[in-house]
Amino acid sequence: MNLSISLVSRLFRLLFLFNAVNVLQAFIPLPRFGHNANLINNKIYYFGGKDSNGNVSHDLFYLDLTLTSTPQYLYASNSSKSPEFSLLNYTGDFQGTYLSGSTAWKNSIYAFGGEGAKEGDFKNTFIKIRIDSNPIIIEQLDNTNAPSPRGRLTPVVDKQGKIYFFGGWDGTGSDNTMYIFDSNSATWTTVKSDSAPDMIWGYAAILTDDERILYIGGNHHDKIRYMPFDSIPVFNINTSDWERINTTADIPIAGRVAHVAILDRIYRTNDVIFVSINELKVADKKRVIIYGGERDSSDKTTNGGIVVLDLSTKKFTQPNIEGKRPDYIPYRTTATYFNDYIFVAFGNRNNIPSVEFNILDIYNGTLKWVQMANLTRPPSNGPDNGAGSVVDKPSANVGILIILAIVFGIKNGRFYELEIPI
Repeated sequence: MNLSISLVSRLFRLLFLFNAVNVLQAFIPLPRFGHNANLINNKIYYFGGKDSNGNVSHDLFYLDLTLTSTPQYLYASNSSKSPEFSLLNYTGDFQGTYLSGSTAWKNSIYAFGGEGAKEGDFKNTFIKIRIDSNPIIIEQLDNTNAPSPRGRLTPVVDKQGKIYFFGGWDGTGSDNTMYIFDSNSATWTTVKSDSAPDMIWGYAAILTDDERILYIGGNHHDKIRYMPFDSIPVFNINTSDWERINTTADIPIAGRVAHVAILDRIYRTNDVIFVSINELKVADKKRVIIYGGERDSSDKTTNGGIVVLDLSTKKFTQPNIEGKRPDYIPYRTTATYFNDYIFVAFGNRNNIPSVEFNILDIYNGTLKWVQMANLTRPPSNGPDNGAGSVVDKPSANVGILIILAIVFGIKNGRFYELEIPI
């Protein structure tokens, strides 16, 4: 082999090892609860939360959900049972978040409030995490007209980029104003109404297709420990006023706090049932899947704490669930919908921060706990948050290797096989 081939072989080895090191250096996050999770461009971005030492996390990392024939995020290594997370670098003043509220619009995450490491240290910090920059930029936004310092609230963004903040815990429980931030003009407005419910916190919030926000469960200070599920407060975006949904249930279902909820739409086309979050037509059936949280002792659900609200009949049911369910019911966890899967990450397990990661498959209207290795459906667009899809580009190093192989690896009509140490 001549000098050029030998040189290429050495370069190939170096670049291979460089890529191998990059692949093997997967980020392993600490156990946490009270964190944030937001989906942008087929990636779930995680940040914040409190660890087992009571420290508030400052890290920002993601899980790539782009499915391929060999999903890259199955595990960090053959011996690992954890998803492969990737740590991100960022610039800007970021003090970490715990029990803050966040939502995604276009290529940014907006996060408000939360608590510090010390209980009762409420924040009204308002930040914008720009995912489309490299490194990621974290901006401090104007909070002059924002809610007072508080945590344990869930903001909701509509199709125009307006973000709705209601409730939360500020130590008093007296503010039931709706705060609205327009991400396009960076301005705040408020809505006060005599029909607004009392200030609640630890609830789950869902935006329906007809632009109504459902506030499910939660606590109210010194009044109701667990807000009941039989009367759900609803904010109508079109009228800027409050309504109520009265529900029924086939079994005793008590209220709960620090739970999660996902809106699921089921469609029927040519007698084939499928589920999609992005379809523009009217769904044949819409349901809210609720999981986790602390529950009142009167609750009689026995399937791991999952209940489903049919928005057509206004009835709660306890669904049949396949697969091996998690061995505990988390609270202060996160649930992210993508491609007919619900990804449940971290959370509080018997007052201990958890690193567990579970997946609920809701395809075809059924519910089944699955492992990451069983995710086989091709990628589809996630929820419409104003962001376009992203196609991952091959590594530049791969391109260099291909060019070198073509230019130098062929001699006298033969392709020289380069040995690679493994």
